[in-house]
Amino acid sequence: MCCGRLAPATQLLKKLLCSTTKFSSDYFKDMDWQLLFLSFSTIFLSELGDKSQLATMSLSGSSAAPKYVFIGSAAALLIASAVGVFLGDSISVFLPTKLLKAIAAGLFAIMAMRLLMGNGSEE
Repeated sequence: MCCGRLAPATQLLKKLLCSTTKFSSDYFKDMDWQLLFLSFSTIFLSELGDKSQLATMSLSGSSAAPKYVFIGSAAALLIASAVGVFLGDSISVFLPTKLLKAIAAGLFAIMAMRLLMGNGSEE
């Protein structure tokens, strides 16, 4: 498998989750641990330093109760991720995965070009 390096980490995560939850290990038996770890690490690394993290830092720095900023930002990220998963799952019923990936790549390329070119008012 192309992600063979992740196997020890997924085994450790599986062992930790199965031993620290009230569920039996049968609950996690059919889970795709590699996909779970890959999606977590991809999203975690891509979210570092983005504008939502900067906004969260700004809000928590100026707030008297940063735990509520954490709860609000975590809930927002959870809901945004859920919307993405449900939309992706729904759209994949009508569009082939290859076409869906091509559309996503095209949208990312358009956003990258707009960022690189700017809007003319910034120097």
